Amino acid sequence: MIRKVGAVILSGSSILGLRKRGDPTSTYLLPGGKLEPGESLEQALVRELREEIGAGVLAMSRFGEYEDRSALEDEPISMWVFKAEIDRAPVARAEIAEARWLDRDFAASGLRVGSILGRFVIPRLVQEGQM
Repeated sequence: MIRKVGAVILSGSSILGLRKRGDPTSTYLLPGGKLEPGESLEQALVRELREEIGAGVLAMSRFGEYEDRSALEDEPISMWVFKAEIDRAPVARAEIAEARWLDRDFAASGLRVGSILGRFVIPRLVQEGQM
């Protein structure tokens, strides 16, 4: 099982989704990624956000842990998700092709999201009135 961290970053009633370079499915994922050896969950999230979107973390709190199949790799994943506030506007960097704000009607626009984002995170945010 792959261990990952992900960030729920909100702007109004939209959530930040990232699309990786070379992804033939054009699937939007939560910002974040795999833990490196010896990293805490929080350290991995801070590193990933700096690498992927060039932003620092002002605050973070645990949102939940979810398990599913990876959207891009045919393996099960366990993802610790944090709500995070960042210090600047996100800019796609490194392996990220696009950073996009997604609203609750993303599917009507024909956009695809990763399994954890679509099955767990967005429904919870909608239920809590945050999207």
